[in-house]
Parts: sequence; C-alpha cells; structure tokens
Amino acid sequence: MYWINLALTRMGFWITWALVPIVVEIIPAIMSTIKLMRLHRHMPRLKAPAKWPWVTIIVPVYNSEDTLFDCIRSIDHQTYDKKSMQIILANNQSTDDSFGAYARAQNAFPNLFLRYVNTDKGKARALNAAIYESIGSYVINIDSDGLLEPNAIKNMVLRFENDEQIAAMTGAVLPQRNLVKQVHGWWHRLLAKNEYYEYAQAFPSYIRNASAGNVVNWKLHNIICHKQLASRAFSKNFWCGEL
Repeated sequence: MYWINLALTRMGFWITWALVPIVVEIIPAIMSTIKLMRLHRHMPRLKAPAKWPWVTIIVPVYNSEDTLFDCIRSIDHQTYDKKSMQIILANNQSTDDSFGAYARAQNAFPNLFLRYVNTDKGKARALNAAIYESIGSYVINIDSDGLLEPNAIKNMVLRFENDEQIAAMTGAVLPQRNLVKQVHGWWHRLLAKNEYYEYAQAFPSYIRNASAGNVVNWKLHNIICHKQLASRAFSKNFWCGEL
C-alpha cells in the first residue's frame, strides 16, 4: 500500500502524461479505423454517367525539368477517357528546360490534349491563368513533382457525379511500393512505407531526410473542384492548394 501511495503522489503527473496519448490519439485512431472499415464495406455503388464530363488538369510548372515528364506520364496512364481530359501546364517563369520535358511528352503521349502556357511569377497567378484557359467541368490541380494514381480522376469524377452536395475534394499521399522495396534496411523501409519521411520534411530538424522522402512520394492529387468554385477561389490571387 505504501508503494502504491508513493507512486500515485510522486509519479501521478508522469502517469497522467503517459495516458494522454492513449486517450487522445490511440483510442480515437482505433475507433476511426473501425469506422472507416465499416464505411468501406457498406460503400454505395457509384453509377457511371452516360457521358464522362470534361476534366481540366492544371500542372503549375517551375523548374520542373526533372519531374514534369513523369507527372504527365501518370496522367497518360489514367483510366479516365483521354478524349475528355485537358492538361494545362502553367509555366511560372522557369529558368530550366521544362519546355523540353513538355515537348518530349507531346511526342510520347500523342493522345493527350496538352497545352503549355507562360504566366506571371507566382503560383496563384499561374493557377489563375490556367483556370481562365480551362474548358473542363471539373478542375484538378497537381504539382509537377506529383504522380496520379491510375484510377484517381475516374474515382473523383464518379463521386461528383453521384453527389451534388460535393463541391471540392482533396487526395492523399501514397508510397510507391516499388521504390519502398529499394530502400536499404528494414527499419528505413518501414519508415518509408508509413510515409514518415514525407511528414518529417515539415520540420527543419529533418530536412536532411528530404531526399530519402521524395523517392517514395506518390501524390494522388492536390485538389479537384467545380470550375465555378475554382474561379471564385482564385479570383483574388488565392489558390486552393491542399484542403
């Protein structure tokens, strides 16, 4: 009894702090996981539209020579009808050979409707210019160093077409399994698989991990929204970004 009283009086503070992560994070995480699994099992069947609407994919470009081609290739690999996709590359005054990457993509993917427009400096201005050039009912913004999952556009458009209350959607970051397998050491491979490096880049003390984090980064998409909503969002040089 003496030891119990001693522990409660002298270590009560630390015991409380040890319980905080369990109560605040671990238990809610488990409950949310169970809820998501339930929703996934009872997900309603989405009905495909009679005619797939036009979608405009905006890719802001700034010194993207090394990544732009792969980004466009991921768009070419989409299961969405290519005849209903418009891709606008909004060049934000790049100083490298980003245009050369665009030219190679034009030759490699002739079925894509590609446009390359020069804009004023600033990401918001680049997105504004691309919005005004867009013809799609839906507008997608993806960074030039991102890759789209093959079913991303079709899955998102299906959501919009089946629920009129949806105004905008954002995506998630998924690791590329083939690149994760190339990471040396089981511990680093585990961190890469769980996207540790991607989140660690947000903190200055982990900037050194940036190169390792980038190799396993697969951006599903930044944002997709109705064109009218996008026009309002960018009207004062603000950009939607990641919601």
